[in-house]
Amino acid sequence: MIFENFLRMHGLNMQIERDGEIIATVPGLPNRETATNRQYVGFRPKTDIKIDDVIITPANERLYVTETQASFFQKQQEEIKAFYMTEVEKKRKETEQRQSNIYNIGTAYGSVIGTANTATINYQTNFQELRERAEAEDAPDKEQVQKLVDLVEMIVNDQIPPQKGLLSKFSETMERHSWITSAVASALVSWLTQLPH
Repeated sequence: MIFENFLRMHGLNMQIERDGEIIATVPGLPNRETATNRQYVGFRPKTDIKIDDVIITPANERLYVTETQASFFQKQQEEIKAFYMTEVEKKRKETEQRQSNIYNIGTAYGSVIGTANTATINYQTNFQELRERAEAEDAPDKEQVQKLVDLVEMIVNDQIPPQKGLLSKFSETMERHSWITSAVASALVSWLTQLPH
């Protein structure tokens, strides 16, 4: 067989590690699949090699088995190809999997984002941010914006009861400042959907 001849002439003694223990030292032939360019080590057909095993080369390189595949020639199994990742590739993949996604959402007052089962929403900070933004804007009606923020804060803190038309005198202010409209709506919806304490 062709593989057996190559293995005898060019094979290297490879250690196979499974679950932290060396289970065998067998000849293996480092190679690369022509069609896919994937690296593998070729072993004799009856070699005990599995996915997640580690192949240790004579140069002490650790190769992490990701797939095994039987290779046939003239209807007979000629070798087992143990495809692998190098240690660097494995660490890079683990790092990529550990990295969390970062989403820049902008203003999300009173929102719970992610997979939290419970959350405490602190409106005080949000209202303070709204006051600061209103103060920073050079708008002629910034006092109205401040009054609107104060009123909504009193509603969510149960200092005044919500009533139909309570915010109507601020409708023009909210039309001119869409950012305050979305912040007020978000705060009120979050407050209305909270469970009573």
